[in-house]
Amino acid sequence: MIDDNKLMEATVVKSNDLIYNMKSKLDLNEQKVVFYYLSQISQMGPCFKTITVSLTEFCDPTDFDCCNLKEVIKHLASQSIKIQENEKIISMQLFQSISFDQESELVEMRLSDSLKPYFLGLTDSFTCLPLKSVLSLRSGTSVRLYEILKSQAKVKNIAFTIDELSALIDDDEDLDDDKDLDDGTVVLSSREILAFAVDDINQHADLAITYAYIEPDTIRFNIK
Repeated sequence: MIDDNKLMEATVVKSNDLIYNMKSKLDLNEQKVVFYYLSQISQMGPCFKTITVSLTEFCDPTDFDCCNLKEVIKHLASQSIKIQENEKIISMQLFQSISFDQESELVEMRLSDSLKPYFLGLTDSFTCLPLKSVLSLRSGTSVRLYEILKSQAKVKNIAFTIDELSALIDDDEDLDDDKDLDDGTVVLSSREILAFAVDDINQHADLAITYAYIEPDTIRFNIK
């Protein structure tokens, strides 16, 4: 049985190279699965291990929407991420194996070995991310912004152009303007998306953030 208190005290270590150079389309629940997995292994070990956890053990402490778990697992099984290294883009399978047994209600997962340099045995240029903060966030954009700003917490303030921030967050929606869909629906504007993510982090994570548009296309964040 997983100790919920220990789980909420867990920290996930992530390479800054991965934070700044990863491209993926993981939604909020998918990101939570990855963080949960990383919280259950020794990140000083030589390789990833397979973990097996029951549906109840997984959902209760993470506040995960278990009704959608089957579809989340199905989607993650085919998900890959892209990592840019200089002019080269490397595509990697995210999970070496991941499954959900409906009869026993057991989730079994193991991250791809190709990701070991970005999570295991890190000695420098990494960021420690409290699992409790990540699991409390309410959008995938919030998680990505939190990772980026957490990695800069010692700097205290940092500025991005809107294009730079959009590329880092890798959201389906650009952060530069409003958009209307063909059916007349108005998509949330960039300022609304950013305001929600910052408010989400301030309420649920371990950072206190303020920000301002110092130029029409540049945003400065102050981090405490």
